[in-house]
Amino acid sequence: MQRYLAFLLLLVLVPILWAQVLMVRCDNGNSKDFLGSADQLNFSALQSGFDPNVDTIVMIHGFKNDFDGCKGSYTTTANIIKAQVGKRNFVGFHWPSNFLIDFGAAIKNADQCHPYLIRTLNEIMRLYGTSTKRIHAMTHSLGARVLLSTLSQNEARYIRWGNCYTMAAAVHNDAFSTSFSGTNEVAQKVYVFHSERDGVLKYIYALYYMLFDRGVSENISMDMAQFQQLTIDEQIEYLRQLDEAMQQNRDLNLSEFDLYLANALMESSRTAMGLNGSTAANRVENVNMQDIVDSHTYWENTAAIQRIAGKM
Repeated sequence: MQRYLAFLLLLVLVPILWAQVLMVRCDNGNSKDFLGSADQLNFSALQSGFDPNVDTIVMIHGFKNDFDGCKGSYTTTANIIKAQVGKRNFVGFHWPSNFLIDFGAAIKNADQCHPYLIRTLNEIMRLYGTSTKRIHAMTHSLGARVLLSTLSQNEARYIRWGNCYTMAAAVHNDAFSTSFSGTNEVAQKVYVFHSERDGVLKYIYALYYMLFDRGVSENISMDMAQFQQLTIDEQIEYLRQLDEAMQQNRDLNLSEFDLYLANALMESSRTAMGLNGSTAANRVENVNMQDIVDSHTYWENTAAIQRIAGKM
């Protein structure tokens, strides 16, 4: 009898203790392509679990995520946050980023997410009705680009924003004064969580520079074409080994292409927001996480999420 009562108590307590993530996906099911339009978004999960009496946290993943993977990461994060700050609406936004090779396609999709994210935000505002609760955003890596491209739209200024929390942001550190000028003024405050120990971001950002560099020599161009046939994981491993060799001051005989990659690594170390934080901007606070973040992983890093929750 006691076991039966304990089991019934567990059934009652689990929904209370565990955070529910209300998923919204703007991909067409393959995590690579968008739905035909924002009007095709399915808000059934959002509508069924939404509580207008609490604030909302919209979570936005980065590069190379499928639906089940990002939902799992969101759920882990939501449980850590809920334990520290109490109940919130946790909305998991899934956008098409799961490319094996083409990082450029992911960047293009990140720039095109804003109609879908704005439609989602407007639906949240509709569900709030007369409530004055606010919408916060929490992003990782290339998800920062999704958010900032959304904040650049006029429609975003009609959202009742709270704070934005960017983790390992894969955008330039001067983005608030250049490519996404003024987006720091839309939300109440932007927190930039960064770590120089995030090697993956350093390598991914070096790839970003390569994508838009059109002034390379013919020799470099040929080697680059071969390099870009590798998977992202293989490209990152190549960069990691090159970086390690340079850091150890090995006697290297680098090719013209390797010297080009080395320069891209130096540039990414200097200018990626997620490595060094943002340049000074109104309503922006940099938070150095290198004492507890030694990789590109934030969602599953309990200590990191707890520190971020401390800013909520």
